[in-house]
Amino acid sequence: MKLYTAQYKYCGDDRLDITVKGKDSISIGCLFAPTWKMVMGSKEGKISSDEYKQMYRELTQKFYREILGIWNDILGREELTLVCFCASGTDCHRYLLA
Repeated sequence: MKLYTAQYKYCGDDRLDITVKGKDSISIGCLFAPTWKMVMGSKEGKISSDEYKQMYRELTQKFYREILGIWNDILGREELTLVCFCASGTDCHRYLLA
């Protein structure tokens, strides 16, 4: 698999929106989004970068155990680009997921 990350404006066929604010609510990408609590806690400085990373890891690990078929679908793709609103080079969940 070729795995990429990009900002939200990327619109290639391999795009997977992993934002909590995503417009496609039926997308499997929403299952990889952080929670609103995580996003707002980070923005407001109530959650440190390390806490955010740990929370996101726990979220994705729980999801992995519960819905293995979705992970297999994702991992079975030839190319995938994870997109979110975060600026490049920041602590971001798309890098953690990648």
